[in-house]
Amino acid sequence: MLRSSKGGVQNWLESEAEKEKKRKEEEEEEDEGLEGAQQMGLEAGAGGGGEAEPTSSDGERRGDEQRRSSAAAVVLALLLSSSSLLSLFLLYTMKEEIEKLWEEVRDLSLGTTTAGVERLHSPPTPLQFLRHFVSPNKPCLISNATLHWPATTLWSSSDAHLLRSLSSATVSLHLTPTGRADSLSPHPSIPSSLCFASASISSMPFPLALQSIYSSDLDSNFVAYAQQQNDCFRSEYSALAEDCESHIPWATEALGCFPEAVNLWIGNHLSETSFHKDHYENLYAVVTGEKHFLLLPPTDVHRMYIRNYPAAHYSYHKDTGEFKLELEDPVRYVPWCSVDPYPSPENKEREMSKFPLYFDGPKPFEVTVKAGEILYLPSMWFHHVRQSPDSRGRTIAVNYWYDMQFDIKYAYFNFLQSIPHPSSHGLTPHEMGFVGSSSDTSICYSGDEPDINAMERVKCD
Repeated sequence: MLRSSKGGVQNWLESEAEKEKKRKEEEEEEDEGLEGAQQMGLEAGAGGGGEAEPTSSDGERRGDEQRRSSAAAVVLALLLSSSSLLSLFLLYTMKEEIEKLWEEVRDLSLGTTTAGVERLHSPPTPLQFLRHFVSPNKPCLISNATLHWPATTLWSSSDAHLLRSLSSATVSLHLTPTGRADSLSPHPSIPSSLCFASASISSMPFPLALQSIYSSDLDSNFVAYAQQQNDCFRSEYSALAEDCESHIPWATEALGCFPEAVNLWIGNHLSETSFHKDHYENLYAVVTGEKHFLLLPPTDVHRMYIRNYPAAHYSYHKDTGEFKLELEDPVRYVPWCSVDPYPSPENKEREMSKFPLYFDGPKPFEVTVKAGEILYLPSMWFHHVRQSPDSRGRTIAVNYWYDMQFDIKYAYFNFLQSIPHPSSHGLTPHEMGFVGSSSDTSICYSGDEPDINAMERVKCD
């Protein structure tokens, strides 16, 4: 929280006022001495016809000092009469500095075009990866990165290998009515409000799960996505372990650790992930189909309009083929990004007016990851994901989560996200939570604003 002590400002102003008072007293004493000297000069020069008058520069100097003293008194009165004035000034000063930061990050490091993600035509050395991408927290797209994996041919040519290898495996399938798991949805009791909705999860044999993905469509109000996460590739899909590398060697050496989790993702064109961030260094490899990412750096946190939403989950009733969205009991709140970068035509104007920092600010970086490529997605970067299937109607990817370093960059992010930006709240200065007292003035978030670092690691790509 950014705080400004009114007491400290008041003490300084009173000190300056005391100095001004003493200076005026000294000037008055000098003026009295000058008047006495002038009187003596008049008396002494009465017979000689000479007169001593104050110079015009002395009069101008006293006039300037009086005007400055009056101006200082006005400023002092304004500051002491309104506890929010200084807060308001600081708030809008920080607004300008935050928006300048968005531009500077792009100018100095990331580039100014939406296609600014650097492409490497072959995997980097560990030193190159660490120096040019991990340390500056900068994404890159690596071509020809997984062509040596058996999965590149075994998974894309047909379903035969997957069905044979996983014939006896039970996997977790995430079910939603729209394909948007772990995203915002209309509140089940208050349709004009939103909640954070998690998917219904069903355990089933892999062949049935794959068939459910193929048969998913919006007409049936049913979309299936295999995305259990939590190291699912090394647990539910362990029979496929020989088809991919267990880790990315050059990334493992650069980061100094093995991945904490390796995950498999299988979905169709309807699966979509809302804007979010992860506390991991993410190496995201597409095996078949394509993934379409929108990326924003951590410095753009205010543009995400992160707010607290009540948590809810879908339950799917097989007998009726219908979903029911229910709030968690007891109530739990999840801080989540409010921006939908692809609003429907009928909602576009309203969404753009609600979230001007996103729609009117610098464009997000756009990158499409194709089969055989790996996207390095740095920790704390906000990302939104859609996908295009292969000729069989599937998109399959494997990603590797490496623990991030909670270092000075993390501390900088915490500081930045604690600074309020008025437009990210859509609130008036009064609603922003200005708190005034006789000794303290604070600039703070409103009571509804989250501590972003309390966000659960809801990982969904």
